[in-house]
Amino acid sequence: NRLRAAYLKSWELEADNVKVKNKYRAETPFDVAFCNTSTPLERVVDMLQKSGEGRFCLYGLPGTGKTAFVHHVGEQLGRKVLCYSASDLLDRWVGVTEQNIAEAFEAARKANGILLLDEVDSLLSSREGRMQNWEATQITELLVQMERFHGIFFAATHLKGVLDAAAIRRFDWKIEFQPLKPEQAWQLFLRSLGRREGKVMPKDSMSPEPLMGLAGL
Repeated sequence: NRLRAAYLKSWELEADNVKVKNKYRAETPFDVAFCNTSTPLERVVDMLQKSGEGRFCLYGLPGTGKTAFVHHVGEQLGRKVLCYSASDLLDRWVGVTEQNIAEAFEAARKANGILLLDEVDSLLSSREGRMQNWEATQITELLVQMERFHGIFFAATHLKGVLDAAAIRRFDWKIEFQPLKPEQAWQLFLRSLGRREGKVMPKDSMSPEPLMGLAGL
């Protein structure tokens, strides 16, 4: 089915050691130093290395590092990241979306992997004022699966305000990803420039003052 095809499209098997590799490719190497978050990301990684489970809501503007961070966690823990978007799970036929949601959690459970649901606002928007029963049952199914899942689960969205209140309560951690601070943007620029020219740029080689007045980079 479509869910299984999406899963297979995201992974490839290496015959030498049957190792599954995620085909996700970051535009730049991930570094927590270049994330502006409400919770220190090093703390999150350390906690997951010790506990091996948790439910996280990552929210913030697109391009602030939410998806990249989840794949960074997978690398640090040596686990696969099973990533699904709303389009992978939603189906026009009644009952199939619920089945797809259940299969996504089961796939992560069997693989001992990290489950990431991107664009989760399409699946967990508020039930207040909903007129269709099938929409409410989709949310209920996802909430039930979250409760039963004793692994690492991430949900990413840039529309936290529309999420169902019951869903928000079920997340152990809610982490906001904000645009880079001016000094972070400057250091990232220096690093990128040095990498392009094949050398490491010294931190004090250029003044950051031109960027200090800019926000939301």
